[in-house]
Amino acid sequence: IIDPDMEFREALASHLRSCGYGVETCGNLDEGMAQAAHANFDLILVENALPQSMALTVLPTLQACQSHPCILLMSQDPGIALVRTALKEGAFDFLIKPLTLTQVEKSIAAGLENRQAFLAVCHLSRDLQEANQQLRKTNQQLSEQQRLLETERDCTLPLLE
Repeated sequence: IIDPDMEFREALASHLRSCGYGVETCGNLDEGMAQAAHANFDLILVENALPQSMALTVLPTLQACQSHPCILLMSQDPGIALVRTALKEGAFDFLIKPLTLTQVEKSIAAGLENRQAFLAVCHLSRDLQEANQQLRKTNQQLSEQQRLLETERDCTLPLLE
């Protein structure tokens, strides 16, 4: 959870821990970015009205983390244009404060489920690429064997005539 409001951040973290989630918190975007770069987070919940920078500008950096975390943004009165842009840029959800715990829990559960599906597709895509590469290699080997057999056949045919 990246949120400058310590009271909100710690209350939310406490609730999520009671739900069984492992939670790390920080109050500023720089610290949150540093944590994300060195940890394998499944999900990152970011307050969009952080003083240093809008979280929207760091979406690509957060999404590029090795663990491919699901990104949830939250803000009070963000405006439709900002929410639309955030979702187009890859945020999974944009929660509007004040939040209910049920709303946060549902969004987190859906985001984690979406992330699992995304990771499964990534693994399948990687497996498919590897299989295609192996097929290309096998096809090259078969083509070479066919060429050698044809050369051998062409060399033996004149002797039989």
